[in-house]
Amino acid sequence: MSFLGLNSCTVDNSKNEEKSITNQKIRVIHTSDLVRDDENTLVRLLLFSNDQEILGIHSSASPWSDTGIIRKVFRHIDLYEKVYPNLIKHDPSYPSPEYLRSITMPGNEIPNDYMTDTPGSLHIKDVLLDHSNDEPVWVTCWGGPATVTAALRYINDHHPEEKEYVAKKLRIYFVGRQEGAGGTYQKEQPCMDYINSHYQPLPLMLTCEMYNYMNYWGDTGFWFNNVQYSTKEWVENNYNKGNGPLCDDFEYYDTGDCDGDAPAMLHILGNYYGLRSTESPSYGGWGSRFSRTVNNDNRFVNWDEQDLNPHYVADAYSGDTITRNWSQKMCYSGARWDDDIQNELAVRASWCVKDYAEANHPPVVSLTVPQDIKAAPGEKINLSCTASDPDGDSLKYRWWQYKEAGTSTATITINSAETPEASFVCPDDPGKTIHVILEVQDNGKDHPLTRYSRVIVNIKSSALKLVHSPQKSPVKIILDTDIDSDVDDVGALAMLHAMMSNGEVEILAVMVSSTCPSSAACVDAINTYYGRPNIPIGVKKGKCICRDGNYTSKVAKKFPQNIDSGINAYDAKVLYRQILAGFPDKSVKIISIGYFTNLADLLKTSGDSISKLNGKDLVNKKVTELVSTGGEYPSDLSYQGNGNFEPDGKAVQYVNEHWPVILTFVSGEKWFWDVQTGAKLMEECDPDKNPVAYAYKEFHDACDWDYLEPEHHSADQMGVYEAVRGFGNKYMIAKTSGYFHIWDNGLCEWRDDHDKPLRRIVYNLKEPYSKNASKLAEEIETLMMQAPQK
Repeated sequence: MSFLGLNSCTVDNSKNEEKSITNQKIRVIHTSDLVRDDENTLVRLLLFSNDQEILGIHSSASPWSDTGIIRKVFRHIDLYEKVYPNLIKHDPSYPSPEYLRSITMPGNEIPNDYMTDTPGSLHIKDVLLDHSNDEPVWVTCWGGPATVTAALRYINDHHPEEKEYVAKKLRIYFVGRQEGAGGTYQKEQPCMDYINSHYQPLPLMLTCEMYNYMNYWGDTGFWFNNVQYSTKEWVENNYNKGNGPLCDDFEYYDTGDCDGDAPAMLHILGNYYGLRSTESPSYGGWGSRFSRTVNNDNRFVNWDEQDLNPHYVADAYSGDTITRNWSQKMCYSGARWDDDIQNELAVRASWCVKDYAEANHPPVVSLTVPQDIKAAPGEKINLSCTASDPDGDSLKYRWWQYKEAGTSTATITINSAETPEASFVCPDDPGKTIHVILEVQDNGKDHPLTRYSRVIVNIKSSALKLVHSPQKSPVKIILDTDIDSDVDDVGALAMLHAMMSNGEVEILAVMVSSTCPSSAACVDAINTYYGRPNIPIGVKKGKCICRDGNYTSKVAKKFPQNIDSGINAYDAKVLYRQILAGFPDKSVKIISIGYFTNLADLLKTSGDSISKLNGKDLVNKKVTELVSTGGEYPSDLSYQGNGNFEPDGKAVQYVNEHWPVILTFVSGEKWFWDVQTGAKLMEECDPDKNPVAYAYKEFHDACDWDYLEPEHHSADQMGVYEAVRGFGNKYMIAKTSGYFHIWDNGLCEWRDDHDKPLRRIVYNLKEPYSKNASKLAEEIETLMMQAPQK
């Protein structure tokens, strides 16, 4: 929870969660140094321009490019214009040549020169600053990154307040490390250094150094068992001969540089075709699979190198016995898809000259099971899909385990793997994931086309076996926290752990309503510190609120935890359903000390395989009470960007109107500040050993407000105290008459004009006020400081 402008604290969010936008066209700006392989990749780009939302094509120099190179793009658009009338017979969404010319601009054409504003860099800046569309924007760098770095430098200099927004919106795909010049090539990286030193949080950055699976055509070492799709003979028979002037422009080079920059675009296309590759760099797809580097939380690479030390494990290949060097082995995570990639290319080439009836078109695939499944060890997992083909072609099905993409080391056996309906038994590997890829391929006209789906199975940890505490009647708690902009959430979680050790509560799960990537990892680090690493954690998936208060990423880095990012946590609304369905009626209490986003999502869920009940009915059956820290009494009518209501006011309004059981608001401001905690914790607990003390110290070190030193308010802790110790308890004034009227911007007013029996409020301390504030603070801080149970 945050109060009174905590957004102005120093932000250090070094992790950036990928968002699931499978089967949605990715918004992308391509930058290129336009050397010979780039020109070949440009042909591919135009053939696949219908499957991307291209926002720009800009030049960006490398150590070996010329100036004035943007003219090459216009020349290719002229060639595209000649085949465009035929391409739109196959897909009318191909962008017009006029549109492509309008978004093609010169960028920074002097290597490493990010200090100059150019039409291309300013255009990237404008797209990133556009708040009318918050969807991610990818910038691909086929050459040097000076153009995108210049855009970031401009934003840093002229719009510093927008840097966090921009960093969370931007994803960069580098093909190689094309910086430096001469003897400093790849050794000096001035553009990367600028981004690293000026942006916190960092944008997501993928570096594809192992791009030779699209660069050295005809080389078995890089193409593995798909080499037949890259020979000169194959190219002439299927691509650059007889398919119109655009494809004719492709030049085959025996010495490499054929299509080396294609992985940047393939990463995006594979996602659109169903592989979910932009959700997480570790998932893998047409553009390779990546691992995070140790020394840069938001930089991912697809090779292993001592100075980067990412411990990258290449996809395993056992199709032949030739000896491959290190770099060739590292290419297989991209090369394994080359047959599908090249068949797709050949078909697109044919679209330039053939009528619709003469050409092949891809099948349409839909899963009929969730794409994210949570299952217990030993549970049978059913997989199913529907598929159709626009040309009436017959279809082949194949389900297979993408072992390297998952975290489980178990090998599964998929039954009926070549049919639309398959199954396997969930292995006994709690807390890990299994990735299953579905390939559906047609048999159409010389070149089969493939579309995909990916099912990710999260294997339930032992906590999800719903083993009940043997202690006498502990309150069964689900905590829903934002744990981002303020640190009282950490104090509240510490309280709950102490109360669990004392037999007062049983923590069933922790939900995170913030989408800050390190929030879930911070929760996991605290749970692990208290000896409870198996408490399941759910997060809001997709677009939501993130107001990082600087400490969560630091806690996640310093202390042991297993989640690493919200990407690896459960979907909160699904976890809510699993937990509630597994416990007796009227046995669970929910404490919300964050945004109401997860709660609104839960209420809107439909019946499913977990429970036939919809979300509202499931809550009504299983939950006794929701206790929420938020709002002010008697009203909050002046928007200040504070509290838990205003960031997602529509969710608060929805939950307030539709929550079917008791909803108790713990509301206020002054009395929250008068119950002061944190100073003793920081003084007496070692922050190098205690993540709670460390979080408080880091938060306070970053905020230079006098009223935060050395004490801190206890808003969220008082929500926990109220939920566990009882309505009103010995310290708090409670009221059962009236109700909160909440506007969709989160502003609120407690009204007494009529009563809503299921709505109540706790709004102040009993007299003697000062004495009770002091005694309550002492109780709370004692719980916050209680050592983990041995």
